[in-house]
Amino acid sequence: FNKYLPQWKTRKLSSITKADVARLHATIGKDAPYAANRVRSLLSVVFNTAINDFGYEGVNPCRGVKKFHEEKRDRFLLPDEMKRFFAARSDEPDDTLRDFFWTALLTGARRGNCQSMRWDELDLSRGDWRIPGDKSKNREPMLVHLPPRAVEILTCRLTDNAAKPKAKRSEHVFPSFG
Repeated sequence: FNKYLPQWKTRKLSSITKADVARLHATIGKDAPYAANRVRSLLSVVFNTAINDFGYEGVNPCRGVKKFHEEKRDRFLLPDEMKRFFAARSDEPDDTLRDFFWTALLTGARRGNCQSMRWDELDLSRGDWRIPGDKSKNREPMLVHLPPRAVEILTCRLTDNAAKPKAKRSEHVFPSFG
């Protein structure tokens, strides 16, 4: 918003037309098609929220403004990058960050799922993590089998959490993210 829409900050929704959105989308899309699509999506959410939650009676001018084609991107760490990644992870002084990245890597889970991981979702004796449907991308519950190293990391975090005074214990495995 701050990068692409500051000039629209004070505009009334009713003054924004489909032509305005299409023009902005095309202008941004010349150099940054992915960003143009994100801006169009942001505007669409603003209008849909105004319509659904605040009684705005206008239409969503983003409808019909076609997004630019986006190529799916696969990105994996290369062998030399893996060495630097593991060195950086080992050098990280913050236990929570270090454990978070290691757990995310070992489970292959989405960042948001790892960030919101709760103790009541884990069965460390079986090595299972049950992600509820309301937290999964496809809205279906998922069962993640935890590798032994992940169980080891999570068990240490659980022990540390249990050693805290009751008022300081967290229901989240990574409390700074939850």
